[in-house]
Amino acid sequence: MAQIKPKIPKLDLRKQYKEFYLPSAKEVVLVDVPEFLFIVFDGTIQAGVRPGDSEAFREAMAAMYGVSYSLKFMSKLRPEDPIDFTVMAVEGLWSTESGAKFDFDWREPSLYTLLMMQPDHITRAMFDQAVADARAKRAPTRTWIESVSSVGMRAHRSKSCTSALTPMSPQLWTRWRRSPRSTAMSSTVVITRST
Repeated sequence: MAQIKPKIPKLDLRKQYKEFYLPSAKEVVLVDVPEFLFIVFDGTIQAGVRPGDSEAFREAMAAMYGVSYSLKFMSKLRPEDPIDFTVMAVEGLWSTESGAKFDFDWREPSLYTLLMMQPDHITRAMFDQAVADARAKRAPTRTWIESVSSVGMRAHRSKSCTSALTPMSPQLWTRWRRSPRSTAMSSTVVITRST
């Protein structure tokens, strides 16, 4: 007789925290964002180079997703209390080396912190194993090993933020990508620190 596997619960943090990740399209709301657990990557992009043209930034993004998907499957396949979860999108905090107001003109080196929210049940041991798994999944180039090894895990709190849904048409998105002076941060959601 075939053994019936119990249904594994699925956690979707976007739905659980709708006020932060699925804001209203009708109004801008001030929200107090509590501390969450994130995997993080701190990096720098050279002056005059856009993120899409930076090999190091592309490797950082790949490392973030590699570690996050390793955590997802590790959580889903663990023998006790398995939990499946939706991998969150990468969020980014941007600044400049000089401390001047960040603008998308890329004239000076850009400092960034990439963040991907993780469920609370993710432990340091799980994270360390996920980094090792992600490191082993691709050809061991120096850039890949450095990128995956640079992924960290820490709690982060954004404090008070404004939250608004800002859908962009394909035409507006194309213009934004070409505009060196754009202040939009995302194609769907803009979250701006207010304090």
